[in-house]
Amino acid sequence: MGDDIYGKDIQSYLISIDINDSLVIPDTKVLCIFILDENNEMDLVVSSMDICKYITPDYLNSIRKIDCC
Repeated sequence: MGDDIYGKDIQSYLISIDINDSLVIPDTKVLCIFILDENNEMDLVVSSMDICKYITPDYLNSIRKIDCC
């Protein structure tokens, strides 16, 4: 998530969930706009996916939990 107001809002909303391994990118905004149909189902979504470039193998290895048993 970005470290903008919306990313901080998400972090405060998830206060009871451990999000320590979540990726927060400084000086980044993540945008997701969606349009709901008459049944409140997502009909169209536009999302800024460029933040995905930060989810690298090194990052994934850094948060991998080792299950030894």
